[in-house]
Amino acid sequence: MADTDLDEADERRPYCFAPPHWQAQAWQTLRTGLLRGRLSHALLISGAPGVGKGSFADAATAALLCETPSGEGEACGACRSCVQLGARSHPDLAVLAPEPDKRWISIEQIRAFSERLHLKSQYGRGRIGLIDPADALLPQAANALLKTLEEPAPGNHLFLLSHRPSLLLPTIRSRCQMLNLPLPDEAGAAQWLTGEWEITASALALAGGAPFEARRRHEAGISARYSAWFSDFLKFLRGRVDPVSLANRWRDEPPQELVGFLGLICCDLLRLRFGADPKRARTATQATALGGVLAAVEAGKLADNLSTLVSAQRLLNSNADKLLILEDLLIRLADCRKPGAS
Repeated sequence: MADTDLDEADERRPYCFAPPHWQAQAWQTLRTGLLRGRLSHALLISGAPGVGKGSFADAATAALLCETPSGEGEACGACRSCVQLGARSHPDLAVLAPEPDKRWISIEQIRAFSERLHLKSQYGRGRIGLIDPADALLPQAANALLKTLEEPAPGNHLFLLSHRPSLLLPTIRSRCQMLNLPLPDEAGAAQWLTGEWEITASALALAGGAPFEARRRHEAGISARYSAWFSDFLKFLRGRVDPVSLANRWRDEPPQELVGFLGLICCDLLRLRFGADPKRARTATQATALGGVLAAVEAGKLADNLSTLVSAQRLLNSNADKLLILEDLLIRLADCRKPGAS
């Protein structure tokens, strides 16, 4: 699934019948619309990767399909519908995502998805369609979705999950009620994470403050790699290792996460160079080491190469050779080193 983390509509993630506490305001908006019978037939649920869009969509779906909801409009978690939702086998829920090993949602997938949504509800409470991520819709697929948005079957609802809603067609956005899910405050997120997964505040910061993203990285073992990546990159910036050798050392590392982490280090170096508070750096626990390497780096060239990091991440989503992308990136970043730096 493109851009998917454990926050999103993923069979690996336990079903969520109640949204995380930091989504209380958005949840109240949805619940009010549901209880008053004014809930839009199409919701565009947006927010940073890992903020909990999938969990919110779970809870909203359960509230709509539950056969014995509470007076507050929340799912019971125990009826026939809720049990099947928990098993991710509900006949009135259609989930659309890119096919395995694909990044995009095709027009053929949209057509099959729309046909399923227009079938009669098996349990009589309407059908729910979930598209995750909606950012993955190819232009033809997005245009094909418009008919479903313009002519919804009575009682049906469509949820579109998006990290980057600005990439969606304006005609799609205009036909949806938008619900943006904010990041939680640091204390609330840290409490939620440390209570069950013992994820540190620094790991949360490196995940951009998104709890589910921090959890995904922790469970995938990515957080455990940060220290080695950091040490290798600082040696590289000091000129103690050449680009090709470092690229080969990193050839088996997860490339998207690695390049994203390098981007954080470069941004923190620039923040420190221009006087930012080290405590506010995403790599704050390594602020002393970063400060020690500042003299070895040309800040102007480093700033110019931030776009190179962005381009590398985009290329990593293609079929291009990952090692060559990494070599090219590091060769360009090597130009940021001051002559004689060590």
